[in-house]
Amino acid sequence: MPEYEILLSSTSRKQIDKLPLHTADGILEHIGKPSTNPRPAGCKKLKGFSNS
Repeated sequence: MPEYEILLSSTSRKQIDKLPLHTADGILEHIGKPSTNPRPAGCKKLKGFSNS
Protein backbone atom coordinates (compact mmCIF):
# COMPACT_ATOMS: atom_id res chain seq x y z
CA MET A 1 0.00 0.00 0.00
CA PRO A 2 1.41 3.43 -0.86
CA GLU A 3 2.20 5.83 1.92
CA TYR A 4 0.35 9.14 1.93
CA GLU A 5 1.66 12.55 2.93
CA ILE A 6 -0.21 14.57 5.53
CA LEU A 7 0.30 18.31 5.34
CA LEU A 8 -0.37 20.73 8.18
CA SER A 9 -1.15 24.38 7.61
CA SER A 10 1.29 26.89 9.07
CA THR A 11 -1.41 27.96 11.54
CA SER A 12 -1.97 24.43 12.82
CA ARG A 13 1.79 23.86 13.04
CA LYS A 14 2.19 27.02 15.15
CA GLN A 15 -0.63 25.88 17.45
CA ILE A 16 0.99 22.46 17.93
CA ASP A 17 4.39 24.09 18.57
CA LYS A 18 2.89 25.98 21.52
CA LEU A 19 1.84 22.76 23.27
CA PRO A 20 3.96 20.82 25.78
CA LEU A 21 6.26 18.38 23.97
CA HIS A 22 4.56 15.19 25.21
CA THR A 23 1.15 16.53 24.16
CA ALA A 24 2.36 17.64 20.72
CA ASP A 25 4.05 14.29 20.13
CA GLY A 26 0.83 12.43 20.90
CA ILE A 27 -1.21 14.64 18.59
CA LEU A 28 1.28 14.31 15.74
CA GLU A 29 1.37 10.54 16.20
CA HIS A 30 -2.40 10.32 15.79
CA ILE A 31 -2.47 12.78 12.90
CA GLY A 32 0.12 10.66 11.09
CA LYS A 33 -1.68 7.32 11.43
CA PRO A 34 -3.78 7.71 8.26
CA SER A 35 -0.60 8.15 6.20
CA THR A 36 0.11 4.41 6.42
CA ASN A 37 -3.46 3.09 6.65
CA PRO A 38 -5.99 5.71 5.46
CA ARG A 39 -8.94 3.26 5.51
CA PRO A 40 -8.64 0.98 8.56
CA ALA A 41 -11.10 -1.87 9.06
CA GLY A 42 -14.47 -0.65 10.28
CA CYS A 43 -14.17 2.90 8.97
CA LYS A 44 -17.03 4.40 6.97
CA LYS A 45 -16.77 6.74 4.03
CA LEU A 46 -18.15 10.19 4.80
CA LYS A 47 -21.07 11.29 2.65
CA GLY A 48 -22.01 14.76 1.52
CA PHE A 49 -18.50 16.23 1.74
CA SER A 50 -17.19 18.34 -1.11
CA ASN A 51 -13.87 20.13 -1.58
CA SER A 52 -15.38 22.65 -3.97
